[in-house]
Order: sequence, then C-alpha cells, then structure tokens
Amino acid sequence: MKKWIEAVVFSGLAVLILVGGFALSPSEGGEAGGEGGESLISLAAAAPTVVELVESWDRPVEVKPQPVTDLAPVDVAPSNLPQSPQFELAQAPDLSSQVRLFQPQVQEEIVIDTAAPPLPPEPEPEPEPEPEPEPEPEPEPEPEPEPEPEPEPELEPIPEPEPKPEPKPEPAPAPKAEPTPEPKQAVKAQQSSAGRAEQRAAGSGGRQEAGSNGSAQVASSSKGQQQKLLSVWGSKVRSSVARRKRSPRGRKGPATVTVTFKVSRDGQLMSHRIARSSGNPVFDQAALKAVAGVRRFPKAPKKLQVNSYTFTLPLKFE
Repeated sequence: MKKWIEAVVFSGLAVLILVGGFALSPSEGGEAGGEGGESLISLAAAAPTVVELVESWDRPVEVKPQPVTDLAPVDVAPSNLPQSPQFELAQAPDLSSQVRLFQPQVQEEIVIDTAAPPLPPEPEPEPEPEPEPEPEPEPEPEPEPEPEPEPEPELEPIPEPEPKPEPKPEPAPAPKAEPTPEPKQAVKAQQSSAGRAEQRAAGSGGRQEAGSNGSAQVASSSKGQQQKLLSVWGSKVRSSVARRKRSPRGRKGPATVTVTFKVSRDGQLMSHRIARSSGNPVFDQAALKAVAGVRRFPKAPKKLQVNSYTFTLPLKFE
C-alpha cells in the first residue's frame, strides 16, 4: 500500500514539473545543446524578487489615452499576408505553493543493519588436564647382602688357675746312729729309700701335669663356643640394619659407607658413627639412618659372656 501511495505522489509531481516547464518555455526555438539536448534540471522555490517580477509581467500596461484625430479613410487593398495568430498567455501558476502542497511527508527510513551480527568469540579451548603424575615405583628392596664374616673378636683368654704349691716335704729326721748293719741290711735300706724317692717324683709330676692339661682344654673349648655365639648374634644384627637401608632419592651409587655402632646385650643401640665415609654426605646420612632406624636389635645369646659389643659394618649403595 505504501508503495502505491508513493508512486501516485511522485507521478503527480512529475506531471506538474512538465506542465510548468512547457508554460515557462520561450516561444522561440532554443539554441542547440552542446550536450545533445541533455541537461539536468534542479527545482527550487522561487525567490520573492522573481515572484514580483512575474506579477509585473502579468499586470496590464496602463495606456494613456491619445488624442483622436480624424483621418480620412484610406482604401487599403487587403493584403494577402497571413496574420500571425495571437495567443493569450495564461498566468503561470505558483509552483512553489503547489510543490509545497503536494510535497509528501517523507518518512524517515528506518535503517536496518542487515549485516550479519558478529559471531560470538570462539570459546577458548579448555586446557587439557595435566596427567596425574605417575606414582614413583617404590624401589625394590635390595637383596640382603650376604653377611660378611666379621673379624672374630679377640676374647681375653681365661687365666689358667695357678697350680697350688705342693707342701714342702718335711725334713726327714736325722737318722740315729745305728750300729753298722750287716751287708744284707744295708742293701735293703738303699732299696727302700730309692723306692720312696721314685714314688714322690711320680706323684708330684703327674699331678701338676694333669692339672695344667685340663685347664687348657677347658679354655680352648670355651673360646670356640663364644666365637660361634658372637658370629650368630652379629649375623642377626647385620640383617636388621640391611632391612632398614634405603638408597637416597635421585642419587645413584655405587657408594660404600662403613658404620661402627655399639649394641648392648639386651639389643639396645648405645652409639653409632661413621668409621669410613663414602665421600658423599647424602650416602653417609642414609647409612646412619639405617642403623638408627632399627628400634630394637636382637638380644645376645644367653651363653655369650659379654655385656655389649661394637660392630663394624660396611653398607653398599648401588
């Protein structure tokens, strides 16, 4: 509907413009157009001076009456010349008022932005979740090192019992002066004194030798048994320390630390220290930690005759 109304209004305006153009066109022919008769026409409201000029043109000229003179009629042959037709010019309409009346109300065009709306910004890709760190595999427990044979502790030899001093033989009473015996009696007396001397020598020598041999056998058997018991106890103590040994994280060996520690008879740690360092304080601390980590060492065998013992143990880290 709106388009039809606009078409009718603009068509009327076009007709009025054409009529006005014909009315104001000169009677004589126009000069040749340099552009092939094509020109652009711009319409505008007439200025007040132009309106006054147009009115002055349309106003009839005041003719003053001239004196009438009697002239004799002259016969004039009618000429055969054609008379030019006379046209009455109609008053030009006020185009400004007509254009103003028929000027349609131009509605403000609603400019619709047909451009596509901006696309929403692409969502930032969510950062991929960091993979959970794989738990570090616990180091496999190192096989317990075979217990190195410890140097057998030197046990103080049990002092041999001193042999009891033999009672001094009582001095034989001085023989009484006997009458000179006969030859047979003298031979018997010599034989009896010689037998007594032999008997005394055999008794004293045999008794002393038998006593010393018996004490030596007891000492040797006691020392061997003590060494065996100490070896069994030391093996248990070394196994307890080896189970507590852990290699420091991020450190690779090989490294060997020699530790000296003292254990009481009831299995209590009394002291510990580094006897020989590996050159790396990290491994040294790991060795001391292994010894101190044993809560209770095995107790000493009952038959072992020691109150405490100092162990020297080399710990190897691979």
